[in-house]
Parts: sequence; structure tokens; C-alpha cells
Amino acid sequence: PSSNISSPEDNANLWSWCTVSFVEPILDLAWKRTLNKADVWCLSPFFRHKNLFNKCLDYRSRYPTHSLLRYLLVSNSLDLLLNLALEMWGFVPAYALRMILSSLDNPTSDSVSTAKYWALLTFVANLSFAQVDLFKNWHTRRFYERTRGQLFCALHYKALRRRDISGKIASGEDEEGSADLGKIVNLMQGDAYAVAQRFLDFATIFSSPARLVIA
Repeated sequence: PSSNISSPEDNANLWSWCTVSFVEPILDLAWKRTLNKADVWCLSPFFRHKNLFNKCLDYRSRYPTHSLLRYLLVSNSLDLLLNLALEMWGFVPAYALRMILSSLDNPTSDSVSTAKYWALLTFVANLSFAQVDLFKNWHTRRFYERTRGQLFCALHYKALRRRDISGKIASGEDEEGSADLGKIVNLMQGDAYAVAQRFLDFATIFSSPARLVIA
């Protein structure tokens, strides 16, 4: 591992990605000595702010009428959908239990076979929960980091195009197109993290109604 190369997660094969074995080189090095800054891989190109900012400018040039929220949803759509699908996988045992009980109300050869099928599916689902949680946390981290970086870039870009009026008595003409430095810092430290946190809770928000229906 070295800071001169990118994180190996982008080139990991399916088995390495499922078992997270691509981090073993840095773990082996950590067992031997204390890790230094030069030992840690660089951030993936998919999360570097320069690349995120260039994509944001390209999207805005192609769709100038689209809002920032729409851009965030479009650029993170794959991870959001995968996270939602993995969250819904947790409903399989509850639904399978309902099917098993309904199949055994009037036991016949067909209904018993159906109950066995759902019992097997419940067993597989419970075995997969640890791996599903790993995948869900992985995709959650991806769109959280990407969203936060995109918001930082958007705020930087907008701040550079506005005049700093801190320490000045702003008139009505100067208020538009200007910004106080404190306001920008508050947006960076508070609002950007708050919006990214809402994306972090995306799957939970959409799965909550399904939980109520099943209950």
C-alpha cells in the first residue's frame, strides 16, 4: 500500500469485494509497524472532489434547468437503488413466515411443499443477513461520501462567484450576489452534512411504510 496509488476497491473482483480481502495488504502492514500517511491509499477517483466537480459542471451545462437535489439523486441513483433493494431483503423472513402459516392452515401435499419452500428461503435469507449488511453499509458509505463532496464543491463554486461582505454595511443593491463568510462556513459545516445524512437514511425512509404494512 502506498499513497501514490488509488484504493484497490475499484479493481477488486467479486470474491475480493464480497470478503473485503482487498484491504489485507494494509492490514498486514499494520501488524508489522505503525501506519504512516504515506502508507494509506489515495481516495478512489470516483470520490475525488475534482472529478465530482467536473461532472457537476458537465451536468449543469447539459441540464441547466435541473436543481441541485435532482443532480444529487441522478448521480447517486445506482447506490441508492441498491441500498433500497438490500434494505427490502430484510422483509423476506416476515413475508415468508406469513406464507408458511397461511399454507399450513389447510395442510395438503401442495401447501406443505409451499411451506417447505418458504422455510428454505427464510433459512437462506437469515444466512445472508451479515453479507447483506456489509453490502448495504458499503453502498451507504459510497453515496454519503459522494453527496457530501458534491455539496462541498457546489458551495465552493457558488462562494467563489459571490462577494464577501463580512465587516461591511450591506445596502440593498449589494445584498444580491454577495455572501457573508460566516454564512458560507455554516453551510459547509452544518447543512452539507445534514443533507448527506438524509441520503444516508434514504432506504430507511422508504422502507418504513413497508414495515408498517407488514406489521
